Amino acid sequence: MAAFKYAPLRDIGDHEPVRGERSIEESEKIVDGAWEIRLIRLLPSKSRVAPIECELLYRTFKSVKGNYEALSYVWVDSTGTEGMHQLPSHVTLDGQPFDVTPNLHAALRRLRDASHHRTLWIDQICINQADIWERNRQVERMTLIYGYAKRTVVWLGEEAHESFRAILLLRGLARVAKERNYEALLAAVTGEFSDVSKWKALDLLFQRAWWQRTWVVQECAVTNDVILVCGYRNISWKDLISAVISIQELQLRRVMVHCLALVSLSPVIALHQSRLRVAARGHSANKTASESIKFDSLLDVLARYRSRQATNARDKVYALLRLAQDFRDIVSTTSTNPIPIDYAKSVEEVYHDVAVFLLASSQRLDFLSHCRPKRNLANLPTWIPDWSDIATAPYPLRSALYTTTPSNSTATAQITVGRFTAQALLFDRIQALSATCTDADFSTLESAPPTFLRWQELALQSSRHDETDFIRTILTDRFDGDRLDQHSLASITASFHAAAVRASATDDASESAAGATGFAERISFLGALRYACLGRRFFVSEKGTIGLAPAETEAGDVLVAFQGARVPFAVRMGEGGEDVLVGECYVHGCMDEELDGELGLEGKGYQTITLI
Repeated sequence: MAAFKYAPLRDIGDHEPVRGERSIEESEKIVDGAWEIRLIRLLPSKSRVAPIECELLYRTFKSVKGNYEALSYVWVDSTGTEGMHQLPSHVTLDGQPFDVTPNLHAALRRLRDASHHRTLWIDQICINQADIWERNRQVERMTLIYGYAKRTVVWLGEEAHESFRAILLLRGLARVAKERNYEALLAAVTGEFSDVSKWKALDLLFQRAWWQRTWVVQECAVTNDVILVCGYRNISWKDLISAVISIQELQLRRVMVHCLALVSLSPVIALHQSRLRVAARGHSANKTASESIKFDSLLDVLARYRSRQATNARDKVYALLRLAQDFRDIVSTTSTNPIPIDYAKSVEEVYHDVAVFLLASSQRLDFLSHCRPKRNLANLPTWIPDWSDIATAPYPLRSALYTTTPSNSTATAQITVGRFTAQALLFDRIQALSATCTDADFSTLESAPPTFLRWQELALQSSRHDETDFIRTILTDRFDGDRLDQHSLASITASFHAAAVRASATDDASESAAGATGFAERISFLGALRYACLGRRFFVSEKGTIGLAPAETEAGDVLVAFQGARVPFAVRMGEGGEDVLVGECYVHGCMDEELDGELGLEGKGYQTITLI
């Protein structure tokens, strides 16, 4: 099939600027909509099996604000439905055949009205995907395209795995929620909605690929209105959230556990929180361009959505740039774009641009906390976070809670040709390491994982530390989102003692220990323990200090405190001044500007470290 011939879009400039170049005037015109956009008109048909016909429209963006729907979907099928690949994979566009993915074809068939046309923006059709320059510019404007749409239509895929039961369950819960009566909700769940198969179907619906896409965050967050379509049924975002809030309440009250425990709400809650943070307060059709949104920093945004998936690893950055306040501020107030959308760049180059921006915009090294030894990109320097790595563990230390170096210190660092030079205090060296904490250590809630009992034996060999220090270390001195206080420490110590008894005691003693701490306390303690330790190893340093380090840490790795970083790091010293960053560490007694007093480092100055 011959490639479809697009007419070029009339844009702000008629030439390709130097990479990163952008005038303030051009930035303002982008927001004002003085540029052309393509839309499709999906023509009606009374027949579900009739060929799909569309017309391509060329309009200035400012003339169509609020008069089109934007489609959010995955390019490939996520339902696992047999035969999906056998569906036609082309539509008719301006009388010519046009290839589309089977999942988009299914979406258009379901969205087509019997008697009225429908105006849509769909990236697969409205962007000339073969033209990288056009693709760069259109992707840069996605926040505006979705923000000014009449609504975003989410296509979850064709009906499969009894998804119709899931949609009907959500609608029913939303209906009951409007009564604002818990007794009515309880009666509905124990009666009308008590069928386990409905809850299994709901969990499968929330496992579909759409919920995990990186682009979804922006597409869903910046729009005024969202409707979700699955097969021939749909539900509004408002009703979805009403239903989810009801489920949360029932889960907290431990009602119908055999049903409600089947459902993981985290994908929905994560997106809802995104909407709450950036809900179309600066992009919607009834707002002016000057009413800006206060977003998080780029580092916060990249870290929060790191576990999301993207077919193109560049999109782990590009899909989130416009949700970052520091990036938006620089683009709107300077003549440069520090991270231009450029699909001609390698993934490594894009991630390098991000690291350069994070250092320049914050003058701190907090981004180093997101570097991991295991990475998908083998050629990426160890000091650049690999945002394509979607693993959740080890979880970040939440460095804002710590101040290994003064919190007001700025980084003295330089980036040159793949190398990173910074000032650091080399204060200790790792001597002994225990086994890595894995998911297998949390296979039971009834006893302390054996790994931690072995860690405790190693810790208490050091005369510098007692049991309290050990407990603080395995929790990275944090609990319930804050630093560990004395009251929580006492409760957690009791939980650990009881768990240790259950791990080695007779049945009678185990039952007695179980009574000492309740189920909720055990869950809370083990949850905090898992967050702190998963993917990390317990260590003792040459100076007798204890701590937690990444699984890939080795004996002999040096503990360093970088100027401008909140937490310590393990570094593997190389020959010729080429050192490797292993990762962030928790070092007990060295997290609150205590290095001088704890380790006798008075007067010892910073040294230059070069990371590769």
